Amino acid sequence: PNYRQERYNDFEDDVPMVKTTKSLAELNNFGYKLKKDTSSKTIYNVGDIVEHKKFGRGEVINVQGTGINAKALIKFDTVGLKELLIEYAPLVLVR
Repeated sequence: PNYRQERYNDFEDDVPMVKTTKSLAELNNFGYKLKKDTSSKTIYNVGDIVEHKKFGRGEVINVQGTGINAKALIKFDTVGLKELLIEYAPLVLVR
């Protein structure tokens, strides 16, 4: 018997089958649904004042990139400069 084939088959038996109703196009590598519309995310401008859940209030110093890769450089009152991915940062536009 081929040792590699034997080991592969043993491993294959140990892996549980997971059933899903999602198509492969709807799932990423971690099994979560992919976002279909990212255009609804607020676009920030230099000079905007924002509030972050953890870092508090800050001023947008720079914005670069587009879509899910857009980043904002923000000077927070309490923690100083932070560069955050806009798509994932819990930011609220204050003014």
